Amino acid sequence: MYKGFVQTVYPLFGYAKYTDTPNADKEAMEKELAAYFARFYPEDGKFVGGASKPTIADYRFVPFLFSMAQPNSPHFKCETMQKEGAALLKAFEESVSAETFAILDTIKDMLAKSTNLMPESDKVVEDSVVAGA
Repeated sequence: MYKGFVQTVYPLFGYAKYTDTPNADKEAMEKELAAYFARFYPEDGKFVGGASKPTIADYRFVPFLFSMAQPNSPHFKCETMQKEGAALLKAFEESVSAETFAILDTIKDMLAKSTNLMPESDKVVEDSVVAGA
């Protein structure tokens, strides 16, 4: 999943350039995200493997997920992000200290200031993903 994240979210941070196929990269990343949730998060609101508290795997995954959940991320409107992603972020926030969760605000601030958004022609996929849901 990391390769897909690098191709779709890293450009927002200015760490990489979009590939020649941003729509295909975005769709592939969203499929990987859905498969990841199906495999590791068997119940809504639970953590990896159905644990009742965040595991070390959750602490590693949540910053990626949080980045993809920001409004200027190309994955913001995908079905998996709106459902499973939102549930995990909410459960994580409720389970960790305010200081721990506040660290994610750095990511939010960086993405809010990003000028490296996907080209407008590539944002059409976002709407079609939501409409197909």
